Amino acid sequence: MIRASGSGTLRSLIFPVDESLESLDELFIDLRAARRGGFVVLRGQPGAGKSTFLDTVHLFREGVATERVAQDEDIAERLRHLGSSANPRIVVIEGREALLDVTESVLEASMHAINTFVRSPQGQDTLIVWPTNTDPLMESLVALGGRLGGKALMGQEGGVLRFSGPPQTAFTQIAERTVAALNDGASLSALGISENRAREIALNESTIGDYLGAIRAELLRNDAKVKKLLKVEQFRLWIVVVAGNDVEGDVAALTRGGFAYADIDRLVNSTGANIVQELKKRPDDLGILGTVLDAKIIHLDVFTALALAREHAGDKLRELMKAEGLSTSKDKKANSRLASSESA
Repeated sequence: MIRASGSGTLRSLIFPVDESLESLDELFIDLRAARRGGFVVLRGQPGAGKSTFLDTVHLFREGVATERVAQDEDIAERLRHLGSSANPRIVVIEGREALLDVTESVLEASMHAINTFVRSPQGQDTLIVWPTNTDPLMESLVALGGRLGGKALMGQEGGVLRFSGPPQTAFTQIAERTVAALNDGASLSALGISENRAREIALNESTIGDYLGAIRAELLRNDAKVKKLLKVEQFRLWIVVVAGNDVEGDVAALTRGGFAYADIDRLVNSTGANIVQELKKRPDDLGILGTVLDAKIIHLDVFTALALAREHAGDKLRELMKAEGLSTSKDKKANSRLASSESA
């Protein structure tokens, strides 16, 4: 979902890992000076964000492109058909992060192909990156690379880039951005996880992948907990604001996404009423109720409302309208007005 979301969304939720980006800067400076390609092993724990980091280098470094050799592709064959690049390029060896994923013969053939490619004109200014989450695979790749290409292939620093991912202090911010980007702007509190609870979860996780997994599990528990109470009927609180178009912006400011969901964070911060002060003491409960119980705020312009009343009102409402001096003539455009309104 992150790969397919586009650069605009990516910029809003990807946290730059500056230390690793600066290491890439140094590697590309060396490649340009030598006028060849290079190879590096990216060593990090599962869930540290290695793939996401490599996918999004272009967000933080001008002109860098990332291509991938998929798990089901033959590395040598893929490299043979890879053309040259006018800009810095990263080629990621995907889906082979542990030693068990790659046989010894395939590993050696792959390293031969990589060594040949980075020395070719097509491989110039291309950095081939092999992500791994195990020391045995890292050590095997370094040993093979050293035998086949020496420092010309592995570089002066040994051919290993250590990757720890974003710092733990950034986990909650990344989760907030990710949840908002993929859920119509919803905050964690709107889905039942308070700010304190999000920080508490972060303290128990060492990688951003594990943290997002823990957040997902918490969200699913919240959702299931409330839905267990709603097997007979799902309650809906739909507030319809009937007024002129001058209030449309106010309604929009208190909702999120394309379906008029009530934005709980904005609602509780838009007034200093005493009842709100009590509600703020239970932000996680309030957030999950606002989402699972389907709370919406919908604007219906007054002209559409009057047209509907003239077309569909019963006798009692017609009498009240006449008493107020309102027209009660049938309005054939009432349904089409409704169909083109925000409510529809």
